[in-house]
Amino acid sequence: MLHKLKLFLPKKGSVLVLSLIILAFMLVSALSVATISVTEKRASLATDKSSRSFQVADTGVEMVLQQIYKNSHTDLNTLASALGGV
Repeated sequence: MLHKLKLFLPKKGSVLVLSLIILAFMLVSALSVATISVTEKRASLATDKSSRSFQVADTGVEMVLQQIYKNSHTDLNTLASALGGV
């Protein structure tokens, strides 16, 4: 009977091994979350830059259209001069 009871008792060092496995799992999980977070941040910044670029380009187009409608320039040279170009 005593021999059967010994089978269910933890072996020496098994707690250490189990705790190292749990610690490794927690480390892998934390690194995965950090990697995903950094990737999402980069994607967010890229989207922000793209949106700003689009808004700047749209503003430029609106400025040119405003000059065209306002002054009814007949050719591109006078339009460029009105916008501060050549």
